[in-house]
Amino acid sequence: MKYLIRLFTLLLINQTKGDRIMGHKSMYDVDKDSYPGKSEELDQRAVYAMSTTWDRIADDCFFDDCGQSDESKTMRRSEVLELVLDADRMATEDADAARYTIWLSRFNKAHFDRVVKMAFPYKTYGY
Repeated sequence: MKYLIRLFTLLLINQTKGDRIMGHKSMYDVDKDSYPGKSEELDQRAVYAMSTTWDRIADDCFFDDCGQSDESKTMRRSEVLELVLDADRMATEDADAARYTIWLSRFNKAHFDRVVKMAFPYKTYGY
């Protein structure tokens, strides 16, 4: 049993090292020097990635347990954004744009708010 635990631990460590060596990063792995500043191209890519991610997951948010749309449900822009950024979902659309979005949220909040409003212009979302 100890052998299996040790083997599993080594496999996890090697996987983690391999991910770092191969450049696989979470979209949350950013620091102040990750980007030189605002980028119009990355702004556009971030808006597209956020919108596309929301389009992919929105139906799941507004259906009831029977698979019917629940028109009484609404979500605030902040809740939509949280779902889009949750669990690296946006990174599957465009990893660099996702990291840039997180970078903006941490180091340029005013510009981040403008980009989010471009992606999600309404205060609430629903069916």
